[in-house]
Amino acid sequence: MFLLNSTVPGDRFRFSLAHELGHVVMHTGPGDPRLQEQQADQFAAEFLMPHGSVLADLRTGVGCRGCWNSRTAGECR
Repeated sequence: MFLLNSTVPGDRFRFSLAHELGHVVMHTGPGDPRLQEQQADQFAAEFLMPHGSVLADLRTGVGCRGCWNSRTAGECR
């Protein structure tokens, strides 16, 4: 179960949900908290903005704003 703030903007909500999913998928036990947070951020960024798709869009001249799932994910890239 995830408890998320539903009043945050949609892109932040999606990023937070993907971040928590990253913890579930990758972290089955205790570890370095800073590393695990960084890994969960990277997971969320890749989940919401797959590198290959983003790169292809940039090569064809598609603008970044509003075209992918999360501005926060873009900031992690």
